[in-house]
Amino acid sequence: MEESAEESGSTISNWCVTDVSSQLQPAPMLIEMPSSDSLVPARSQARLRLLDNVMEFGLMALLFAAVLAFGAVRPWGIFGLRMGAALLFSVWTLRQVVADELQIPSSFLPLLVLGIWIGSQWIAGLTVYRYQTGQAWLTSCSYFLLMLPVSTIATQPARVRRFLLALAAFGTALAIFAMVQDVSGTKSIYWLLRPSEFAVQIYGPYVNRNHYAGLMELLTPLPFLLCLAQRPERRVPLISCGLLMALSVFLCRSRGGMVALAAELVFVAVFLSRIRNRAKSFAAIAAIVAIMVVLIVWVGSDPVVHRLTDMRDMSRMAVYKDTVRMWWSKPLVGYGAGVFPLVFPTFQSFVIGTDINHAHNEYLELLSETGLIGAGLLAWFLVTLYRRGNRLIRPGSRSTGSPEMIAVLAGLTGLLVHGLVDFNFHIPANAAFFLVYCAVAATVTLKDAAELHTPERF
Repeated sequence: MEESAEESGSTISNWCVTDVSSQLQPAPMLIEMPSSDSLVPARSQARLRLLDNVMEFGLMALLFAAVLAFGAVRPWGIFGLRMGAALLFSVWTLRQVVADELQIPSSFLPLLVLGIWIGSQWIAGLTVYRYQTGQAWLTSCSYFLLMLPVSTIATQPARVRRFLLALAAFGTALAIFAMVQDVSGTKSIYWLLRPSEFAVQIYGPYVNRNHYAGLMELLTPLPFLLCLAQRPERRVPLISCGLLMALSVFLCRSRGGMVALAAELVFVAVFLSRIRNRAKSFAAIAAIVAIMVVLIVWVGSDPVVHRLTDMRDMSRMAVYKDTVRMWWSKPLVGYGAGVFPLVFPTFQSFVIGTDINHAHNEYLELLSETGLIGAGLLAWFLVTLYRRGNRLIRPGSRSTGSPEMIAVLAGLTGLLVHGLVDFNFHIPANAAFFLVYCAVAATVTLKDAAELHTPERF
């Protein structure tokens, strides 16, 4: 019994020691090493973000440089725009490979077919001057390549909002520079470069004030609409930016620009009233108009009124009539993209001291160069674009992307109205901005505020 008690005590003692020692031992540390398969998605996401950043900031740099390079109207400017578009397209292609996808919006199809049609004019000899049509085709291709990176950026709400804010900031800085340059009384761009004696009137980096107004028409709606998604204390700076850009359009005395801004105000008022209180929307538009009138009167309204009432440019109507006759001689296929200044003199019915390089009506010039086929393809694209916008900006919508969509469509509307009396689409920088806007409107996704976990601010 004593032995068994001893054994029992020994057993208990051993058990106690074992138990205490097991409690004193540190717990094993488990380190999970991720497998190579789990690292692939993370690495891919990092590469996609990098490529998206390159496309976004590269696109900004290219657009800004094109504007500052006199609208990219010089041969070296057009070459730079083409090369920049090709580089951005290569980055976009690499992104598609990394993401293992190919996303081209179906709404781009009409423009793709239009590019094929212009290429067919060049290849098949359906033009009076193949070299000029070939150059127009290359430029058109560069615009289309530029739209593809934008289509990727536009699918990311935070990124596209930042992109549009950057455009608004650039427009504000450009408006301030243009007004300072104008007040200084210089006849030289950047106070250094004097254009030819045939220049209408410089404004900002543009030789022609109407083309400066065309760019501002695209940019002016942005700060007014983007401020709706900001806190109240951040709205005043954005509204001030919009007022500066609009004021510069009136000070440059572009009649087409003034009419286009009025059309944009009507467009914004109609569509804004669909997503906000109608009375408040019209009151906001009325307040902006009142402030603009006060600013114009303060800086001097006589030049603006004189410009609006000066209708002595009767030769423009003669150009329109002769352009219609030019189109009617080849109504279906036209004479070839880019050949208007070469063919128009054979239809010119009046004498003037300068050459007629453009019809000062983008739609008549498009008809005369590409015929009903080209004009029909462009109409198809624009109808598709506006139908999509009308569907997304639905009555009572509380989508956070609705103001951005309205701003983009308003800018497009302004330049389309201005196209009735000018040729902004033949200024490469303005055409690039226009098609970038088209790409945004064709692909931007509107997310509800609840989905994005952002407070309702409008």
